[in-house]
Amino acid sequence: MPKKLYKIYSYVQNFKTLGEVCLEWAYHLRKAPVAPYQDMINGYNDLTERDQEYACRRVDQMFTDEETAALASHLEQVHRIESFTIEKPLPLDIADMEDRRVSPRDLWKPGDILEFSKGPKYDLPFEVQAYCNIRTNPIRNDKDLVGLISKARERIDVLVEKVFSGLPGLVTGIHCYILDCGCVALRQKFEDGSLNNEVEVHHDPDRGPCDVCMEMKIHWKNRVIDEVVVYNSRIQID
Repeated sequence: MPKKLYKIYSYVQNFKTLGEVCLEWAYHLRKAPVAPYQDMINGYNDLTERDQEYACRRVDQMFTDEETAALASHLEQVHRIESFTIEKPLPLDIADMEDRRVSPRDLWKPGDILEFSKGPKYDLPFEVQAYCNIRTNPIRNDKDLVGLISKARERIDVLVEKVFSGLPGLVTGIHCYILDCGCVALRQKFEDGSLNNEVEVHHDPDRGPCDVCMEMKIHWKNRVIDEVVVYNSRIQID
């Protein structure tokens, strides 16, 4: 019996025609459980018939170590989709079968179930489905959106000045990204035109540390609501 199973997710910024989505991958129509349900589900015999049916379906959709490695490799090589896993130690409580911190209900709404049928490039020995949650960010439609961007842009002026003065001549520009939480992400551009791989995220000092950014459940690129590029240039007049 495996000691743990895995749930697999992907955050995709532009998937087909759906825009930003959260994909929850599921093993489709497993023929037999990987272990007895009584061993995988905590308190199985004490659950109602309805809860037993739900719990069995959920653990059957999760992946073993070998299946996780195979699916992650297939997604990256064939679909160019990155994935991440969440370990589920066994026996598993029924309350731990949903990961609301990964796909919080206030940021996502249910979409479709995407079928991945076997085809010429399908090299997996099992079928998978992707439960699709379409990203809906309430701040993007908020009446205070303009104020949020305006306030962040004022902070950008101060932030970039500190970078330019601290690294004179080395940094020629800074790409600034305003996130949906009001934080500002900075990415430095160097003399050779390259961009720093590391991104610095600065929270709003009036609000204190940002829980959304600290949890890093959603990639910062998927939360950008405005972009500003500031160049460190000067004009010399002879």
